[in-house]
Amino acid sequence: MELGAPVALALAAVSMAMVGEVFFPGWYRVADLRPRLRRHVALARHRYRGRRWFLLRDPISGKHFRLNERGWALVGRCDGHRTLDRLWRELCETLGDAAPTQGEIIELLGRLHQADLIHLPASAWLDEFQRRHKRHRRARWIQYLRSPLSVKMPLWDPDLFLQRTLPLVAPLFSRAGMAVWLLVVGLAAVVGGVHFEDLREPLRDQLFSLEGLAAVAVLYPLVKAIHELAHGWAVKRWGGEVHEMGVMLLVFMPIPYVDASASTSFESRYRRMTVAGAGIMAELLIAAMALFFWVNAEPGLARSMAWHLILIGVVSSLLVNGNPLLKFDGYFVLADWLEMPNLAKRANEQVAYLARRWLLGDRSARSAAQAPGERPWLVGYAALSFVYRTLLVAGILLYVSGQFFAIGIVLAMWALTGSLLIPLLGKFWRLVQTLSIRRKRVRGYALLLGGAGALWALVALVPFPHNLVVEGVAWAPDTARLRLAEPCQVERVLSTTGQMVVKGQPLFECRNDELDNRYQVAQARLEQARARELAAGRDRAERALAGEAVRYASAQVRRMRERMASLTVRAPRTGALHLPMAQDLPGRLLPRGTAVGLVLRDGELTVRGFVDQAGYDLIRASPGRVEARRVSDLDTVLRARVLSIVPGATRRVPSRVLTVAGGGPWVEMPGSGDAQQAELPETLQAGFVVDLTVEPNLLELPEERVYLRFVFSPEPLLPRLERALHALFLRHFDV
Repeated sequence: MELGAPVALALAAVSMAMVGEVFFPGWYRVADLRPRLRRHVALARHRYRGRRWFLLRDPISGKHFRLNERGWALVGRCDGHRTLDRLWRELCETLGDAAPTQGEIIELLGRLHQADLIHLPASAWLDEFQRRHKRHRRARWIQYLRSPLSVKMPLWDPDLFLQRTLPLVAPLFSRAGMAVWLLVVGLAAVVGGVHFEDLREPLRDQLFSLEGLAAVAVLYPLVKAIHELAHGWAVKRWGGEVHEMGVMLLVFMPIPYVDASASTSFESRYRRMTVAGAGIMAELLIAAMALFFWVNAEPGLARSMAWHLILIGVVSSLLVNGNPLLKFDGYFVLADWLEMPNLAKRANEQVAYLARRWLLGDRSARSAAQAPGERPWLVGYAALSFVYRTLLVAGILLYVSGQFFAIGIVLAMWALTGSLLIPLLGKFWRLVQTLSIRRKRVRGYALLLGGAGALWALVALVPFPHNLVVEGVAWAPDTARLRLAEPCQVERVLSTTGQMVVKGQPLFECRNDELDNRYQVAQARLEQARARELAAGRDRAERALAGEAVRYASAQVRRMRERMASLTVRAPRTGALHLPMAQDLPGRLLPRGTAVGLVLRDGELTVRGFVDQAGYDLIRASPGRVEARRVSDLDTVLRARVLSIVPGATRRVPSRVLTVAGGGPWVEMPGSGDAQQAELPETLQAGFVVDLTVEPNLLELPEERVYLRFVFSPEPLLPRLERALHALFLRHFDV
């Protein structure tokens, strides 16, 4: 009796619900089937955590399937002569109670049939092959539609090229080659640590410049080409074949790729790890050689290109390809090192098993763990990889939408639907089918609906404490500030911080050589004008012109004297003097308008905070209760009250104390508000100024950091999440 492939697959799907039963009701329909392995299937024996496994691999399609000893006991007997019923009986006689059930056999054959690794006789085999080919092409297009930001385009069969060039690089894939690599990369790491500050300095002005972006666009594909060729050479080094190389568009950037799946048939896990890590090792070696050149080269184009090579090699290798939470090189190295193949898939299956076993009460659910010690790794990897991939997808979507806006938003929603929404819906549908098969609909649906309802109530209905912490500074009015009327060099400080001064009292003396020279020139011009007036005699016209010159020169001298007098800084009013930089003032050359101190009256200090858009909306809607803590006395809680909030956003931060350079949270623009300038720096993100008063007023030190805690009414998480997303949108698109 012959069985068509679609029927076999259908039976395999149904049998997933009955794998725990010895006898399968539909066994009579497949009992006379004579399965056999396809002739082109390659066999490799692996060992994971003390257990033997058998890997079946199709060298043409790259598909592979891993079997344990029980599975191989069945598949190894599939010679096309013995019927399935005879095979099962032989297994029962050989393995006894450990023999697979009829449902497990059908499920296994169905999966092998889907992978094109086993031949199930059918009357229309050629038609089935054509259908599979069309299905494979359709699946590839569906994958492209689901992931528009990552599209593969095969271009070339590199096997012959790799075979001919292998003798040039074969010495690197040896113990001596590994020793040389460790020596070079290790020495480069030491040199990089010594020159770390010099390496970090160009990040501001080179990386995002037009020249820097052009250098990255040229060098990145070249480095990645060497990366992928290293994978191919590693496969060829131990007898594998590489028949596909092409270009992958990753976030619209062309990146070479190579199909190195032949390494899965290598029995040695260290060889498989070497193949997976060959690209990373190649990039780090390139970065190390570029570093040595960069250290010894003179400034110029070549040195700049070497710096970009260092950046590409280190960042790409360690943060992307070397990250095991993504299914790149680092993932396969980790999976082989742990001896846990299919780590990501089995981790998700383990989480699904826990949900089915403990939430749905499905006692027939099977754990994905296959050896002692695997369960913590599976659960931990599933959680960490999910969080990291979600953050990564969100970051890529923000980047794409920020670059292209409307088109980027469409692509972002497209990618979000393909990478998150469709897989979640698929898992939900499979769970519904499982519930229907297991006849646990009531409990399963109750748990699903109850869990969803509880989660919705927790997020949308249950109020949680709602606070906002803002950093501010002790702020004085402009009338209390001592500002230099002229640029000058401080010579002597006449008063001390904390001293009570009266209006007009000299505080410190300054010197301005340029102003002194201009004063001398003005006096000389006055003497010259007076001499001209005396020499005019009785000539009325000449005397009139000379008199006008005397009056103009006299006015110039008076103005110069006033400016010279302003070099002695005097108290603008009566109060307590505060000079934050009193010990550093003598000898400093300060620009005009610099605030060098304050003259304060009792209770005059207030607090000025700087908040983002979300904080501004909250404070404007309902200020609530405000608590303040001074950095000099964090144990004392002071009551504060909002005086005003400026409705217009600004990038000019109220004080350097609030910037990252001053220990605050706000990132200043590069080159904005240098420490030697009078202007305050501008921040990358706009904010809003909030003025508050503290009761009782215990503020003592101007420019002292003050922590403000706004206590709002309890609120559910959902509206707060909406505001956070809204603020993120406004901040990202700068609107």
